[in-house]
Amino acid sequence: MIFSPELLPKVLDGTKTVTRRRVPLDGGDSPYRPGRTYAVQPGRGQRAVARIRILSVRREAFSDITAEEARREGFKDASAMRMWWTQRYGPEGYGAPVWRIEFELA
Repeated sequence: MIFSPELLPKVLDGTKTVTRRRVPLDGGDSPYRPGRTYAVQPGRGQRAVARIRILSVRREAFSDITAEEARREGFKDASAMRMWWTQRYGPEGYGAPVWRIEFELA
């Protein structure tokens, strides 16, 4: 699983324990499965720096993000996460469906 440069250290120190990934337009199933482990990478094709174990996966709307969930994502509050998300995915990403993926370092 690839994490952005600003969030990768939070994964490695255990501060970030949840991530959200956009659901594809076809609405298919999440490629991540609870109980499995996945490589943590700083970029596509780069060497793994750790492994995470997926604890749970569920579909929800990004706009449902709470302050607690934003903290688990590695942000100080929901506003900071929303700003980061819309800078990354544009305003149309705000209401988009996402996979909420909870994990732990393996």
